[in-house]
Amino acid sequence: MDKVDINSVRVVLLQTEQHRIQIRDFGELLINRVLRHRKVHVEEKFLNDSATKWTGLGPVKSHLVVAWNEQALNRFLDINHEIVVPKARQFYKIFFVEDVPISSKTFVRFWQDFGVLDVCFCERGTHYVFWPFIDNVDGTWGSLTTHTSANRDNFNGFPLKICMFSRPPTATVEIPKLLKFNPIYANLPPDVIVGLDGLIIQTMAENLNFRIDMVGGLGPENFGWVMSNGTVTGTLGTIANRQAHISTNGRFIMNYGTTEIEFTIPYETDAICAIVPKSKRVPQWVMIFICFDDLTWVAVYFVFVVCTVLWYFSEPTKECMLAVWEMYCIFRGIPVKIVPTIGQMFFLVWCMLFSIIILSLIQGSYFKAFTTPTFYKEIDTLEELDATNFPIASNFYRFDNDGSELIARLKKKRIKSQPQLFDAAAYSQNLAKLERKRDLESFVKTHYLDEDGTPLLHIVNECFTSYFISYIVPRGSALLHIFDKVIVKFVESGLTSKWYRDIEDSMLLERLINLNKNKTLWAPFNLRDLQGAFFVWMIMSLFTVLVFFSEPSTSNVASTSSLEKMNLELSPSILGEDISFGGFCELVSPAHTILDVSDNDDDFEVKPGTSSASLLKPQRPASGKGARDSDSDSDIKIVKEHWQRQLVRSYKRKLAEKAKYDKELLQIVEMNRREKIVKVKRNKVMKQINGWRQLSEKLDISLE
Repeated sequence: MDKVDINSVRVVLLQTEQHRIQIRDFGELLINRVLRHRKVHVEEKFLNDSATKWTGLGPVKSHLVVAWNEQALNRFLDINHEIVVPKARQFYKIFFVEDVPISSKTFVRFWQDFGVLDVCFCERGTHYVFWPFIDNVDGTWGSLTTHTSANRDNFNGFPLKICMFSRPPTATVEIPKLLKFNPIYANLPPDVIVGLDGLIIQTMAENLNFRIDMVGGLGPENFGWVMSNGTVTGTLGTIANRQAHISTNGRFIMNYGTTEIEFTIPYETDAICAIVPKSKRVPQWVMIFICFDDLTWVAVYFVFVVCTVLWYFSEPTKECMLAVWEMYCIFRGIPVKIVPTIGQMFFLVWCMLFSIIILSLIQGSYFKAFTTPTFYKEIDTLEELDATNFPIASNFYRFDNDGSELIARLKKKRIKSQPQLFDAAAYSQNLAKLERKRDLESFVKTHYLDEDGTPLLHIVNECFTSYFISYIVPRGSALLHIFDKVIVKFVESGLTSKWYRDIEDSMLLERLINLNKNKTLWAPFNLRDLQGAFFVWMIMSLFTVLVFFSEPSTSNVASTSSLEKMNLELSPSILGEDISFGGFCELVSPAHTILDVSDNDDDFEVKPGTSSASLLKPQRPASGKGARDSDSDSDIKIVKEHWQRQLVRSYKRKLAEKAKYDKELLQIVEMNRREKIVKVKRNKVMKQINGWRQLSEKLDISLE
C-alpha cells in the first residue's frame, strides 16, 4: 500500500448477506489504519445490485477490494466483473476477511479474462503480487511472488499473441536480394517477417523478451471492418474479441465503428491520395517552343527592345531598321561593322555580355530539353482530378470527412476497387484509384515502370486527408503503456524510417537492375533522337529555299530603285579637271570596281564617291612635270572611252526595252479598238432584233 496514490483510491466492499457486518467492520478498520485523515470513495456492493456498472470516479487509479473469501470474489466476477475491475490498466489490491489459504487461479483469471496486470493481495501479513510472465514447471504461465514490483521490461519468453498479415513492403517474409548480404538482415531467421511492421514487432520481442505467437498465421491482407449486423471481421475483429494482445499492421487512427479497441502511440503518418495515369511525353520538336516559360521570353524581348531604342537614339541620323539589324547582330553574335563612340562602346560591351548569357541559357535549355524526358502538365489538384471525370476506385475511404461541393462531386464518381485496377490506370489511362501515399510511392517505383524506368502512374500532390499510423490493442489492455515506451524509442532513434527505406530502396534497385539487365550501354542515334534538331533544320532549309527563289525578283526591284535614285551628272566638263564617279561606280559594280578596258593596257581601280584624281593605275616610275601631265591626259582619255562604251551599251539595251514595250502597247491599243467595234456592231444587231420583236407582236406572228 505504500506506493498507492491515496488521493485517488476507491474502496469497494463486496457484501454478502451472511457476513455484512464483518466486511463493513474490516473496511472501517482498513480505512482508519491505512487511509486515515484522507478522503476516499467507498462503495458497498451486493450481488442483487451488481448489475449496476461503475460510472467512473475521475482520477481514480487504485482500487481496494474487500471480500469475504475467494468464492465471493469469483461470484461478483462471474455476474458483473466491471464492479470489481472497471479498468484493466489500474492497480488492484484484494483483501479477504476470512483467513483461509488462497489459490493463484483467481489471480490468473484477472490476467486471462480481464487483462489486469497489476493485482496483489494480502494474506496473514504477507503481500503477494501476481505476475503473469513467469514460466511454471508444468508449462503454465503466471505465479504469485512476494516481490513488491516485477521487472515490467522482461516477459521471460512469454508467448504473446500477435495477429498480422502479409503486406509488402511493410510486412513480408521475402527479404530482397540486395539485403541478404547486409549484416543486419543476414543473421535473421529464415521465417522472420521483414519490413517496417515486421522489424518493429521483431525488435520489440527482443527488447521485452517475449515469443511471437502468430494468431491465424501470416495470411493475406485483411484489415477488417464492422458489418451492418455488428460483426467485426479481420484483424480488427481479432483484437476487438480479445483473441490477441496486439495487431502489428499499421493502420490509420480513425473511427472503425467499434469501441473495443485502443491505439498505440503513433509511429508514422500517411495520407489518402489518388493515383492517376501519367501524362504523355512532350515530343522533342515541341520542346523547342516550350523550353522557356512565358516570363523568360517576355524578359528577353523586353531587354532587346529597350537596347534597340537606346541604340537608335544614340545616333539619331541612323535608320530605324538599320538600328534593329545591328542590335540583332549584337545579340545573336553575328559579325557587323560598327565604329562606335566611347559611350556607345561601353553600351555595346554590356549588350554583348548580356547576349553571351542569353545564348548560354538558350543552349543549356535546349540541351536539357533534348536530353531530359519532359511530360505535359500532371494532375496535381483535386479540382483537376474532378475535371478529368475519371471514375475513382476505393474500398476504405468514403469521402465523409469533408462537406465541400468538390468532395461531393468526387464521391459521385466512386466505384468499388478491384486488384487489377492498377493495370487499368497505367495502360488504359481512364481510371483513378485511392490508396495510402507511402504504399503508392513504393508500388509505382517497383511495379509500373516503362522500358527506360519512367513511372507509368502519377500520384496527385493534393491528397484527400492525412492520418497518424499506429497499432491496435484490446480496450483497456494493461500492455499498452509497455508497448508505447518501446515504440517511442524506435521513433526517436530513427529506426522506423530506416527500416522502411531499407526494404523500399532495395526493392526499387532490384527492379531497376532487372529492367536494365539486357540493355547495352551504347545505342545508335536515330531520327527520333534527333527529331527536334531535324525539324529545326527542315524549317530553316525551307526558309532558305524561299529566300533563294525570291532573290531574283527582289534584286530586280532593288536595281530599278537604285537607278531611279541615282544622280549621275554628266556635264560638258567631262574632259575637265574634276569628274564625279560615285553614282557611276555603284551602277557598274560593287563598292570596289576595277575597270577592265580590253583595248587599253592600263588597269584602273575606281572607288565610289571619289574624283578623277582617285583613279589609280598601277605604280610606274615617273619623272618630271611632263610625265605627270601625260599620265593625267591619258587617264581622262581612257575614262572617257570607257564611259562612252558603257553609255552606248546601256542606250542600245534601253532602246530594245522601249521597242518591246511599244509592241505590247500597240497590242493593247489594237485590242481596245477591236473591242469598241464589236460593241457597236452588237448594239446595232440588238436594235434590229428588238424592232422585229415589236413588229411580230403587232402582227401577232410567232418568231419561235
